[in-house]
Amino acid sequence: IYDLLIKNQLSLQSNVVVKSSNGHRMVVIGLGRITLVNHTIHFQGQMNNQTVDLIIPLVDLPSLPYKAGVNFEVPYQDKIFVFELENGKEAVKWSIAAEQLYKQPGKE
Repeated sequence: IYDLLIKNQLSLQSNVVVKSSNGHRMVVIGLGRITLVNHTIHFQGQMNNQTVDLIIPLVDLPSLPYKAGVNFEVPYQDKIFVFELENGKEAVKWSIAAEQLYKQPGKE
């Protein structure tokens, strides 16, 4: 699976609930769809009642911290987004795939 991701012949996709810190605790800030493809994490959906089309290059993410069976975290700009996957068991797959893509030439 990781070889196909590296060759851009496969992507990972999931519906997600997005959480972020409100300064005291993690709160739900949105819903959408997330995709891992072409050395990027691409989120499309709603955050804080606004439509968002967010592209995060993996060149900025040497790893994706994850909570097995639940979610993974993406630091972006000055925030940390927690993406709860529709199938939480895939969180480790996302983390490993992102790390493998990060290590490969051709990072965008």
